[in-house]
Amino acid sequence: MQISLKHYEIKVTIDMPDDVSLDEVFDQFNALLISATFQQISIDNWIIDKAEQLKNDTLCG
Repeated sequence: MQISLKHYEIKVTIDMPDDVSLDEVFDQFNALLISATFQQISIDNWIIDKAEQLKNDTLCG
């Protein structure tokens, strides 16, 4: 498995074994976002907001 992120002219690629867990994939994706100058608090807030949306969608439908 490979995850790539291009931010402006810089491309970062992470290679992982095919049998990685979902947790490991998200950890690597988080590392990519931080390498692209996102702040951890912005990522955390997005996750919290998304979790709330998913919770509401699950309860309502």
